[in-house]
Order: sequence, then C-alpha cells, then structure tokens
Amino acid sequence: MFGRKKSSLRLPILLVSLFLPMPGSAVAEDLVEVYRKALMNDPEILGASHTRSAADESANEAKGKLFPQVAFEYKRSSVEQEITDSDNPFQPEDDDTYPTEDYLITITQPLYNRALFKGYEQARIDVQRAEAEFASHQQDLILRSAQTYLEVLAASDEVSFALAEKLAVEKQLELVQGMMASGMARRTELYDARARYASVEADEFSAQSNLDD
Repeated sequence: MFGRKKSSLRLPILLVSLFLPMPGSAVAEDLVEVYRKALMNDPEILGASHTRSAADESANEAKGKLFPQVAFEYKRSSVEQEITDSDNPFQPEDDDTYPTEDYLITITQPLYNRALFKGYEQARIDVQRAEAEFASHQQDLILRSAQTYLEVLAASDEVSFALAEKLAVEKQLELVQGMMASGMARRTELYDARARYASVEADEFSAQSNLDD
C-alpha cells in the first residue's frame, strides 16, 4: 500500500570518494559489502525495520476497514416430512427426509465512521514516523560503517608500514652484526641496531593488535 524506495547504496561509495585520496572502486565495493552485512545484522536497523513493517501492516488493516465488509454464511440442514394421506400414486404415504441448503452474503459499507477514519489517519502518521526513524538509523549505520571501514584501512596501512620498517631495520642489524664480526663497527652501533629492531617489533605488534581489535 505504501510505496517505498529501495535503500540506496550510493552514499557509502560517495563517502569513500570523500575520505580516501586515492581512486579505488574496489575499496568502494568492499565498503558497500560491509554496509550490506551491517544492514542484516545491526540490531538498531533491524529494530527500526520491524517497527516500520508493523506500522505498514497496521495501516493496511486500518484502510481495509474503510472498504465494504463482506460476510458469507452457509447453512445446511435436513427436513423430515411425514405423509399420512396421499392421492398421488407417485407419492405414497411414507416418511421422507431431504436436505436443504441456505446461502447468505452480507455486504456492509458504513457511509461515515469517524473512529475508522481517525484510526486510518493515525496509522498513516505512524507509518511516516517509522519511515523517518528507519531513514535516520540507516544514515547513522552508513556513517558508522564508513568510519569503521576507514579505521580498518588505516590500521592495515600501519601494519604494512611497520612490517616494511621491521624488514629494513632487520637488514641494518644484520649488516651491523657482520661489520662487528669483522671489526668494522663499534659495539655501541650494534646495541643501537638491536634497540631499533626491538622498537620496530613493538610497533608491529601494536599495529597488528589495533587491526585485530
């Protein structure tokens, strides 16, 4: 009865184009998938969707009461007939039983029922309110999905950077260790290289923890 547009998935892609400085349709598509999954699992949007469906159903019921109401009744019974005197040779004196069937169709249409019309108007208001609440929750979900996804992208970049830095420092440590073995480096340089390697290992662990969270 109440038409509604399908939920648009264009806004998440628009958000990606605004927040990400790089072109990436694949990134946008990933975000759309995150949003779709959130639509199916987010308790707030699910609750708003159920409320909207209930309001639609109530409005349909309220509108249906404004139309003619049709009632159908069927009745079947048996009639017993006792013939005590008959001059008809084809209808001798006897007891007879035969069935009867009655059909009744009643159509009721109130010319004006204030309570019914007021109920329908209130139901329409409830539908509009439910639609607005659902749209609000939907927009909030879009923003939360985009924020979460961008945070994951940033955390993933931090892990990649920390790993690259760890590999570079590890090569530097190996170089210093080789130079130390040949007497071309001082012990303080080895200690500095080890300390630097321990630091980047800690950075990698922290970045990975942020990504896993």
